[in-house]
Amino acid sequence: MQLSTRTTTTDAIPRTRMKRALPVIIAIGAGIAAAVLAVANIVQAANLKSEIKMMENTLRNLDQATLSNQAQILHLSEGQL
Repeated sequence: MQLSTRTTTTDAIPRTRMKRALPVIIAIGAGIAAAVLAVANIVQAANLKSEIKMMENTLRNLDQATLSNQAQILHLSEGQL
């Protein structure tokens, strides 16, 4: 039994079939979208951390101002007794 080594004209021109290329393109697109969303989440998390620190500082300052005001009121009320 002898094997044929002839090539036809369709074998000489390699073609990628769209059925095989489409899932690859979709997978690459999904991977890129996931990477972009991950980077966006990292940026948002960093922004939220800085906002939280700013709010903590503001609350700390308000607490100190409240304590100072309470001390002043106590001092004034002691003088009236």
